[in-house]
Amino acid sequence: MAIYFADGTSQSTAGGGKILQVKQTVHSSQIESGYANLTDLMSVNITPSSSSNKILVMVNCAGAGSRSTDTVWRMYLYRDGSYIYGVDTYVGDSASGGNSSNPNAMYLDSPSTTSQITYKVSGERVGGSSNCVFNHSDGNADSSITVMEVAA
Repeated sequence: MAIYFADGTSQSTAGGGKILQVKQTVHSSQIESGYANLTDLMSVNITPSSSSNKILVMVNCAGAGSRSTDTVWRMYLYRDGSYIYGVDTYVGDSASGGNSSNPNAMYLDSPSTTSQITYKVSGERVGGSSNCVFNHSDGNADSSITVMEVAA
């Protein structure tokens, strides 16, 4: 199966680095809980057109923190349930009231498949006992996870 771009070139003659497809999930609501267990925060699916292509994953968080300065949590990126990247550690360690940081991450993955992939951002409390907060934006901003298939 050949893939053709808007300019008429095919993937085989265009070379690597072209963006073949983009998928995004925007998360608008706040997630607040104890995060005592791994808590799913947002996810996006993509089906690569070739097993040799890469997937660029971008995570943008509107706000993350905890309700107490002694409560901290970590944010992770998973591919199909397997850990692949740490987005942020010790979220919420410097402020209370819910909003202390805006973690962002970029990761270039090589999934080696043409099956649908789910990329997921999850969080887990690692210290303290107060609630943890994701997307603490007071309705003024959104968090997102965006994936782009990049031609090999």
